[in-house]
Amino acid sequence: MLLLYIVLDVMVCLATVFSTLYSICSIFSMAMTVYDCMAML
Repeated sequence: MLLLYIVLDVMVCLATVFSTLYSICSIFSMAMTVYDCMAML
């Protein structure tokens, strides 16, 4: 039973890390798009 809790805890931790990385990447790509638009003006 304890092992199940450990596995769930690790999965939650990984999900948090991946969602954080995804949001950082999306913000970065959005910033690059804005930068490209500014460069064209």
